[in-house]
Amino acid sequence: MNEVSVIKEGWLHKRGEYIKTWRPRYFLLKSDGSFIGYKERPDAPDQTLPPLNNFSVAECQLMKTERPRPNTFVIRCLQWTTVIERTFHVDSPDESGARVLRRGGDGRKRLAHAALMESCLLPSGGLGAALDSSLRAAVAFKAEGQRCYREKKFREAIGKYHRALLQLKAAQGSRPGGLPAPSPGPASSPGPARLSEEQRRLVENTEVECYDSLTACLLQSELVNYERVREYCLKVLEKQQGNFKATYRAGIAFYHLGDYARALRYLQEARSRDPTDTNVLRYIQLTQLKMNRCSLQREDSGTGAGTRDVVG
Repeated sequence: MNEVSVIKEGWLHKRGEYIKTWRPRYFLLKSDGSFIGYKERPDAPDQTLPPLNNFSVAECQLMKTERPRPNTFVIRCLQWTTVIERTFHVDSPDESGARVLRRGGDGRKRLAHAALMESCLLPSGGLGAALDSSLRAAVAFKAEGQRCYREKKFREAIGKYHRALLQLKAAQGSRPGGLPAPSPGPASSPGPARLSEEQRRLVENTEVECYDSLTACLLQSELVNYERVREYCLKVLEKQQGNFKATYRAGIAFYHLGDYARALRYLQEARSRDPTDTNVLRYIQLTQLKMNRCSLQREDSGTGAGTRDVVG
């Protein structure tokens, strides 16, 4: 078991959520991502004072700004469907409040949390910075999904991959953190930042990897949603026609959805890329058996109808 420890502590100025005044608070940042504020500095090591603020920065968005005060940073997270923000500032940039927060995370998740905090750091730089931040956040969430998949936490992995895809949509719309775009403003308002060629490739590759991994997770479910598997496989194949796994899994999805003709087409395509894969060969045999049975049933049905016509 990893022991939770304090990795940084000190005074910050926190802005009120309703009454917009600044109040000094002594905050502790712990290795599990918890961020706890006190009115007075607690006596170490028991820290028995009741906290005034207690929330987690393990998976959130950080935004640096110089307004309304210099050296301000905003912690933003999504609670159900509501965006929650908390605003802080430090007296000097040397206190490095946001930089310290990026190091939050317990031993098992330290790297993932650090990547998320780094990826979600949004410097004051307009839409271009927001776009780059969303791209890095997407890559970080994808890495978290891969970790969950390796640990066989498939449901958690699905959530991480979906969050990565939301960040990619935010990047393509140039809206930071997946937030909805504001209502149209004057004609002079800045438009979306354009993706560079390198960013476009990163978006496409990350999107394909997320959808490909989502199908792998879904196929591990007790009740597999084959319609969703089919949908995600086809999304992958739109971008990568030669993707063996997506082709094979599309065949599986069509088989279980009862579309045996399409299932056979995708499975034979997968076999052409790897003729020795036993799983592909097994599903081809199963599909052909189903098709033969369906053909016999149609013939029997037609024969029965003809017999009834003669008897009648």
